[in-house]
Amino acid sequence: MKTLDEIIDMHANENGNIINLPVSFRYKKITYNKYETKEFNNRLYIVAKDPVLKHNNNIYGSGYFLGDTITPIDCKSCDLLFSLLKLYEKIRETKNVKPNKKNAEYIANWCKKYGLPFQGRLRDINREVIDDLYKKNELLGFSVEDFMSNLKALNKTFSAYLYVKGIDKDRENISGLSFEECKEFLKSQFERLEMFNRFDIEKLEFITVANNLFQAAMYQLMLLTTIKRDKDGAFKEIAICKCCNMPFIQNRRNQKYCSDCSPQKAYKRKISVKKRG
Repeated sequence: MKTLDEIIDMHANENGNIINLPVSFRYKKITYNKYETKEFNNRLYIVAKDPVLKHNNNIYGSGYFLGDTITPIDCKSCDLLFSLLKLYEKIRETKNVKPNKKNAEYIANWCKKYGLPFQGRLRDINREVIDDLYKKNELLGFSVEDFMSNLKALNKTFSAYLYVKGIDKDRENISGLSFEECKEFLKSQFERLEMFNRFDIEKLEFITVANNLFQAAMYQLMLLTTIKRDKDGAFKEIAICKCCNMPFIQNRRNQKYCSDCSPQKAYKRKISVKKRG
């Protein structure tokens, strides 16, 4: 069975960079400086503290607008997906994938780089604790159990992807599913994605937006699944034709024109544009 680093290298281009996804989308990065582990009702939670604000807007004196902590990220790579898979591998090395303080520390460090995974307030906590957290502006966070559950589901889906795409067929033993079952499992996971479609009237562009970082990572995996591979197993990247400016699948890594265009056609078009000038 291939290691995760070997698998990630297989998804890199000749320059060593991770291949681009066929289309871009957007997710919201909610940024805080600190993430602390707290225990409520015998469950571990990670609480976000000290927000990184884009503006100095305050509400009720000591509060802030949640929107001031959000940075829209235009995504065209698998950064979240591979970072979460690496996090799962790191947790699995501890030989204890259940919620505990050590794993919570790993998750908190991941959040410092990538942001709050879920856009929501703490749940399933008694009212007295909620009121105290509200006074301290520490109401945003998530349970370690919820994070671990999503992380395991993402890893299982990635294992099914590797098996179906023929990248690592030994993953059949990990997923516990047959080839046909893996395909159905992938289909069911991708169809459950909750993405939102937006039209930016200022930029006049259509945008697909993920509602949390796990949804964004799963969407990255879905897009990765659609990328074709050549006979040697290398991924065929999506490129923009230098002549007609339309996307096409490269048959070789240095291909600059789609099958309908050529350098000669690009040159003629350039001359024509200059004459219209």
